[in-house]
Amino acid sequence: GCTGDYMIQSLMNYYTFGDRWLTRKDILRTLYYLKQKQGFMFHTSYSLLWVQMLMDYYQYTGDASLLPEAAPVVSLLLGRFEGYLGRSGLLETPPSFMFIDWVQVGCCNLHHPPRLMGQGTLTAFYCSALDQAARLFSLLGDCARSEQYRRQSEKTKREFHRCLWDEKKQLYRDGIHGGAPLSVNRRMPPDCGAITFSQHTNALAVLYNIAPKEWQTQIMRSVFEN
Repeated sequence: GCTGDYMIQSLMNYYTFGDRWLTRKDILRTLYYLKQKQGFMFHTSYSLLWVQMLMDYYQYTGDASLLPEAAPVVSLLLGRFEGYLGRSGLLETPPSFMFIDWVQVGCCNLHHPPRLMGQGTLTAFYCSALDQAARLFSLLGDCARSEQYRRQSEKTKREFHRCLWDEKKQLYRDGIHGGAPLSVNRRMPPDCGAITFSQHTNALAVLYNIAPKEWQTQIMRSVFEN
């Protein structure tokens, strides 16, 4: 389930070769997998990026034939992630926070980070998936479902900003202490206590319009300069 890799390769392909069939196959393969597994996938972040890959495919090819078949699986996936939301309004109890990057931060690797380092990034991916789902259902004429996901996205973005914004740093933290208990395993390491401010969380907050627009330039300046 390396959908995040396939998504990046598909974007390069649209510009270099223009062939859509491998991308279409990957979208369908992941669709069938998620349907079989009731929305569960080993790579939590990659399952959310699948929704973006689907809508990128439609944008670049104009092929809407996949959208009706994908719509119920998108809802299945987002319903599973809704169950991972905690009292904070952020994702607190997914089976893992994979995958962010092949980067070592202290005693942790962002390939499979602890909650304190992965929560912001995964929640940002969730916000994006909600936005893409709202667009998907709007295209299909299901205005009620589209509005449902739009409202959930707005709510989650507000909680992201409330919980993670650091006024002193003028950046978003990667996660918060506390929340529901987690089952620690090799893919879910324990928190090591450090508060971090990664390029990943902050760049995604800008990319997905979680950060207020008037703050985005300064955030990205800090991302590139610090």
